[in-house]
Amino acid sequence: MDTNHQPTICPWCQSEIVWDPEIGPEDECPYCFNELKDYRSITLTLGDDEDEAGEEEAAGPADEEAPIWEDWEEDTARDLYAENVESCIDRQEEAPECSHCRELMLYSGVYTVTGPQFTPALPAGWTSGFLSAPFQMNIYLCPSCFKTEMFLSESDRLSVIKAFREKESD
Repeated sequence: MDTNHQPTICPWCQSEIVWDPEIGPEDECPYCFNELKDYRSITLTLGDDEDEAGEEEAAGPADEEAPIWEDWEEDTARDLYAENVESCIDRQEEAPECSHCRELMLYSGVYTVTGPQFTPALPAGWTSGFLSAPFQMNIYLCPSCFKTEMFLSESDRLSVIKAFREKESD
């Protein structure tokens, strides 16, 4: 085993990635499929040597905006972030999984679809659509990869079910 090998942690799903010594470093996370290239990933050096960390910070341009995770001291801020996210998710009625990285998502708000912005589809044999404006979409945010997803609100889900129940059979 290579003793100089530093473990790689996926910045999105926080899984440790073990490299095959013959193939070399992975280009994407095998768990959440996030690209592990420089533009979306950072490299953190973990260790007790504070002088090295200070030299690395001094070497970078001061006016560039640092990546989100880079400003955090050790794991303290990351742990606080995770605790607060978990606390919010625990208080939600629903917490869907992110379709990208499979983390539980945070309820972020409601989007109301009104008027001419929405044109309902008319299934064959129907005179009106099963979903009509106005209706509301619940918006969820993934705290790991920051993808957003929308789901029909509970009351509008019931309206869709009612429309299908009341449709006369052909």
